[in-house]
Amino acid sequence: MEAAEPASPPWPPGSQRLIFRHVNLPVSRLLRRGDARPRWVRRTLHAAFVITLGVFDASPAAASSHEYTVAIPDRDSAAYETTFLVDTAGSVTLVASWEGTRVLSFRIEGPGTPPFRVQRSGPPPQRIRIDVGEEVIATGREWKLSIRALPDRGAVQASVILGLPEPPEPAPPEPAVAEAAPQKSPAVPGEPWLAPSRVPAGAPDDLARVFVAIERLRKSLASDSGELLPDPCSWQEPFLRHTASVRDDLAQGRRPDESTRWCFERIVDAVRHVEDLRVSTDPVLLGPAPQDSLARLAWRSRRNELVHPLEQALDDLQRSARDGRCPRLEENWPGRLVACLTACERHFEQRSRLGEDRAVNGELARDQWVRILSAGGVLEAILGYHGPASGSAGGPSR
Repeated sequence: MEAAEPASPPWPPGSQRLIFRHVNLPVSRLLRRGDARPRWVRRTLHAAFVITLGVFDASPAAASSHEYTVAIPDRDSAAYETTFLVDTAGSVTLVASWEGTRVLSFRIEGPGTPPFRVQRSGPPPQRIRIDVGEEVIATGREWKLSIRALPDRGAVQASVILGLPEPPEPAPPEPAVAEAAPQKSPAVPGEPWLAPSRVPAGAPDDLARVFVAIERLRKSLASDSGELLPDPCSWQEPFLRHTASVRDDLAQGRRPDESTRWCFERIVDAVRHVEDLRVSTDPVLLGPAPQDSLARLAWRSRRNELVHPLEQALDDLQRSARDGRCPRLEENWPGRLVACLTACERHFEQRSRLGEDRAVNGELARDQWVRILSAGGVLEAILGYHGPASGSAGGPSR
């Protein structure tokens, strides 16, 4: 016999409630993974406007991670927001992943005036980590998470994991011991691929160009203290680490294998074509569309002839990073770089028609494009090395 449904939502007073509010399109949805939502949720809430994602008790035994699925239709925008409570110092984390190259934006806002705010936008994956101290807890308990997607090609089903700090378990009393002298932590050497590099004495010109290109990229990706700058697309660290390794192999006379060179060539070619789109003075690409209907039809046809092959090439390159035609190199940086490159292409293509402010992915393109150009220069320099082919480097991970 089926148990009677409760007359009201069964969360205890004072427990944390995670409720996402759909702030624009009712066709998108946000569902918790696992069990379906209980029927009382469907009865008491209007699903097009408020969707209850989960209820969890604030006791120390509660799980700290909560996983949800965000579904966004093709060529539609969507926006969600939720508030949640943080009562304990610790880490608030967000990890989001999805297939394809669609750009999503995630923002976490804390308490205070003005509120503490961290935002990440870009293709998958996206990660946010915030270390919350007692001084932040003292300013307030309520936080907000926002998820937004601008209109773009490709339906999205994203996995979103929100992690909240748990109250610490009381520690057992410790026996009294004599206070020991503080121990210094051993120094941790810096990553060699993050260190500045100089052209070896007597290096041929084509090898020197590789060293110079990678050093130029390193300076654009790292601060003066050697720490990597934020990277919403997650391609920069594995790219720099891998190409620094290829540089050192070239210095020893070992060149990348053919499949790696094929992948590099495709990426270099794509970067060149997107840069051509960005700086083009062609009136067909710059717009605006003609007012006359027949002229506008001819303009749109000609524009598609120019833009559509590039978009197809980017889509195919993204597939090649997944199906093995591009070797899986250093955390699949080719796939992540191409996803970011595709997002920039979307912005440059729309910017000429809609204007800078209305084109999608503007913040991402402004942040990433100079770095992507530098990365293309690194790959072009590696491809331009014609030293001895005594071995191979940079092939697929085994």
